Amino acid sequence: LLLSGSSDFYPVPGDLMTQVHFLGSFLKDTRGHQDRVKVHLYSERHMHAKHMSIDSVFSYIGSFNYDLYSARRNLEVGVAVFDRRFAGDLQALHQKRVEEARATTLRDWVYNQPVVQLVCAVTYFTIRLSGRNFFDGLDCFQRKWLVRKGALT
Repeated sequence: LLLSGSSDFYPVPGDLMTQVHFLGSFLKDTRGHQDRVKVHLYSERHMHAKHMSIDSVFSYIGSFNYDLYSARRNLEVGVAVFDRRFAGDLQALHQKRVEEARATTLRDWVYNQPVVQLVCAVTYFTIRLSGRNFFDGLDCFQRKWLVRKGALT
């Protein structure tokens, strides 16, 4: 996995705090598979685009966040391409970013500090709650989206 190690939310990076909680669980669940599962955080700049290449022939790149909130409320864009050369170029770009990123493991301090874990867990579950039906009907046209934005920042 290659994830953004920087945030575009200020002054409190709620997205990174939820990421810490998720990654702590993910890294624990994949313990023993470090030869096949590696997580890298790219901090040069925030990465919003999501991409994947499958079997060196199918590629996808887009902005969709793969969560309920984005599926129900956000206008997202993505492009799927069946082309070996495009898939190869995307894989090469991915590998370049991995080499520029830092690996994160359960030995990192952020996964071993109880106060940090608690704050990140509260943030994670607050964000999860904001994506549930409880907030249905909040849309950017009525400016009620500020409730969710306020929870993130």
